[in-house]
Amino acid sequence: MKRLCLFSLALACSFSAWCQQAAVTRIDPTNWWTGMKNPNLQLLVYGQGAGAMTFSVNYPGVKLVKTTRVENGHYAFLDLVISKTAKAGMVTIAGKSGAETITRLYELKARTAEHKGSGISSADLVYLIMPDRFSNGDPSNDRFEGMADAAVDRNSPYLRHGGDFKGIGNHLDYL
Repeated sequence: MKRLCLFSLALACSFSAWCQQAAVTRIDPTNWWTGMKNPNLQLLVYGQGAGAMTFSVNYPGVKLVKTTRVENGHYAFLDLVISKTAKAGMVTIAGKSGAETITRLYELKARTAEHKGSGISSADLVYLIMPDRFSNGDPSNDRFEGMADAAVDRNSPYLRHGGDFKGIGNHLDYL
């Protein structure tokens, strides 16, 4: 019985270690372009233990200049410089964790006229309103029976401000 318990414990520990092997499951942004005005690019690498990996990049004209690790061990930020001589293609990003090396391909596309963009316009913006913080158009609805947080004080960032849809309606010209 003792041997069976020890065997089960050893099996569970090895399974646990196997399940927690390092991985790279996502790289953001998902691709980039050559020929950009700013040659700097920061990639967010995500995966089990990615924050503890040692990264390298192997591609002509692309240089890894810095790896930043964060408190959450599943993320790492890679700062790359893409030279003007870099050509479109698949960049190999390698992450080393102990004896294990994980490689991922990252696409570097050729910048063409269609990728230059048209700048920012009103079509690119969304105006988000937090009604409580916007405008109090109807003070009669600031308090009601059974309300847990009854205090309304626009001077305190931690209390309700009393804004409502009536207040938004009153200021549509502003929006």
